[in-house]
Amino acid sequence: MHDVLEGVVPLTVKHILRHTVASTTLSVQDINHRLMSLSFKYGKETYLPPPLSLASVNGDGQISGNASEKWCLLRILPFLLNGACTGVVWETYEYLRHVTDIVWRNKCHSLQLGFGCVHIRLSSDFCTCFSTYLYDS
Repeated sequence: MHDVLEGVVPLTVKHILRHTVASTTLSVQDINHRLMSLSFKYGKETYLPPPLSLASVNGDGQISGNASEKWCLLRILPFLLNGACTGVVWETYEYLRHVTDIVWRNKCHSLQLGFGCVHIRLSSDFCTCFSTYLYDS
């Protein structure tokens, strides 16, 4: 679980944010403003990720926060970007969301015979999108 939340999720979100900031008029400050103005009913102090730094998006820095804050960042990313990210970059986000939804699924019913194949296919599609279009080193 922590491999995904401390490794895959922040690295992917960083590259999605980097691409979005580079290709639109949306800045890291705009994203932080949206992040701080989000309305949470419960857990804002516990789950809301810290503001993003310029180095964590554009430089060699990492997205800060604990696993639950990074999980929250992944889940609220559509609200932060608000349609600024499109195409294959957004597709990569959607693949990652599908993969994480499957990983954290509580129960797999015995009638879902193709479940393993779907998970492998989604994981493969995510890796292809990420390595081809986002990961630049």
